[in-house]
Amino acid sequence: MLQPNGVITHLPDLREAVAKLPEKYQCVVQLHYFEGYLAWEVAQILGLKTNTVEQQLSRARKMLKDMLVDE
Repeated sequence: MLQPNGVITHLPDLREAVAKLPEKYQCVVQLHYFEGYLAWEVAQILGLKTNTVEQQLSRARKMLKDMLVDE
């Protein structure tokens, strides 16, 4: 559940929301937020440009926020 201050209080909710993202966003979120890789490292792992990874992370955050706020 996303609190008004932006803090997620229930991690399984976040993991479920990530699982609903399109696969390309799931990959970058998993590598960056759950495994701790930096954006440039994610880019190297996936064979993408760093800007592409940063854009995908930004879009994924927006999608996650929209999903979690609606709950």
